[in-house]
Amino acid sequence: MARKNSNKSSAVVNVANAVAESETFSLVGNEMSENNAAEVETPTGDVGTVAKTKGKTKGTVKPRDNGFRVLQTVEASPDRIAVSEFTGRANPVADEKVVELADSIRKFGQLQAVQVTRLAPGGTHDFTCVFGHTRLEAINKLRTGYTSAEGKLIEANPNITIRAEVVDCDDQTIMLHKIVENEFREGTNAIDKAKNQQILREQFGMSDVKIAEYCNYASSATVSRLKDLLTLEQTYQDAIANGTMTANAGHLLAKKVDAANREAVYALAVEFAGGEDSVSESDVKKAIVAIKQREKEAAATQTATEGNATAEGTTEGNATAEGQTATEGNATAEPSGKKKSESLALSMKELKDTLTSIIQDDGCPDNCKVAFGLILTLQSGETSPGDFAKWFAANMK
Repeated sequence: MARKNSNKSSAVVNVANAVAESETFSLVGNEMSENNAAEVETPTGDVGTVAKTKGKTKGTVKPRDNGFRVLQTVEASPDRIAVSEFTGRANPVADEKVVELADSIRKFGQLQAVQVTRLAPGGTHDFTCVFGHTRLEAINKLRTGYTSAEGKLIEANPNITIRAEVVDCDDQTIMLHKIVENEFREGTNAIDKAKNQQILREQFGMSDVKIAEYCNYASSATVSRLKDLLTLEQTYQDAIANGTMTANAGHLLAKKVDAANREAVYALAVEFAGGEDSVSESDVKKAIVAIKQREKEAAATQTATEGNATAEGTTEGNATAEGQTATEGNATAEPSGKKKSESLALSMKELKDTLTSIIQDDGCPDNCKVAFGLILTLQSGETSPGDFAKWFAANMK
């Protein structure tokens, strides 16, 4: 796949070089830096008017040097130009940036053409914008009217036109150029870059090393780190894309925290951030350490609890074993000829309860009650065997 598209390499390199060498490559700088405003005479007329600076022409519409063959240059109504489905950026450019660009175009004119491809006739639009979407959006503000950065209401200019170069280029090459150009464009976040590079892998068959060369990275390690961000759940990708978590923090979350624990770690990292604009790598590190400490303490508590339960069980087992051994020893000590039936055997407590119940029965004779009472006191040691024998001999004839 990469071999098939190798003839596009020079064009892509041209884009990368042109962007890297440009001194004015920013959302506003594509038109003219505000630092030069004092030197410029405000032009009159619509888009495309040349601005003159101290006798020198400065502000003629410049062609884009990206290697595309320009079929023709046209002045078109901005509402006849559709926006390309693929821009290489998930989040639109902030409206305040578009307003700044609209202000710049209103003051100095359109200094760079947008690039478009021609659509089949008969549709709602005549062209599709492939490069210069922000500029197209800014000129549409001039067409419909807007509030300037200074808070001034700018009236609509329904007759405004936009300078556009109609280029001869296929969709894949346009996509490749957009991806490379967005690497150098202000406002392209790490998730956008990661997704764009995924397209380079899947549709253009590029390796991480090749992608690093196209994007002018020092090594493919940067490509690998961006690729790791795409293993995160959408919630965390969105946080990186909207700036509430840094890319480095996201990479740490992807590589060091398993999916089951990410929610807890991220929630704690947000607490550590303490109202900052975004969760940092340091916040995630502290959250990981804190979670591990909690797990360690919980494990120690569980071990201690289980140890206590085991010790209690051992004591009960020993007591049971001792009781069983004593019982078996007593049974062994009894002569086999006098072994009692288990059905008639009573424990000392059961014997005491039985005698007490008989004594409390109104139907029990008085001398029997006395006898059973003496038996109980005999067992407790309050009555001696000799005294009991004397009483029994005297009263139970």
